[in-house]
Formats: sequence, C-alpha cells, structure tokens
Amino acid sequence: MRLKVGLQTDCDLLAEADVVVARVDKEIERLQRSGELKSVNSSYRTYRMQASARGEKIIRYADWINKYKENMVRALAAALRYS
Repeated sequence: MRLKVGLQTDCDLLAEADVVVARVDKEIERLQRSGELKSVNSSYRTYRMQASARGEKIIRYADWINKYKENMVRALAAALRYS
C-alpha cells in the first residue's frame, strides 16, 4: 500500500521549523509595534492578577510571550498536519 507521503530528513524538518518560528517572531514583533496585541497583553494581565491572588510566582512577560509563541507554532503545525 502506498501512502504517497513525502519523506524528509531531520535536517529538512528542522529547517522548515526554523522558517515557521522566524515568521511567527516577525509577526509578533509587527503586532507589538502596531499595538495589535491588546488581547494577548490583556490575557497576560489577567494571568498575572490571578497568579498573584493565589500567591504564585509570576513569570516575566518575555517568558510568557515566548510560551505564547510556542503554543502558536504548535497550533499551526497541528493545523498543517491535518489540512
């Protein structure tokens, strides 16, 4: 049975992943400059207030936004896998 699935080396996959990560970074920077991350920033403020109310340690915004980017890349990868 042939599935007609293209095979790629690990290096090829990593190179493609690097391209996607660079595009996400570029888009986040553009959104930050244009003020279009209001909902994301609002989510961070909500997280910060809730964590503080529970007495939890609050992660820095830079670390939080990096996690946001990671989740975005994972969601994009999943969407591409099933499209």
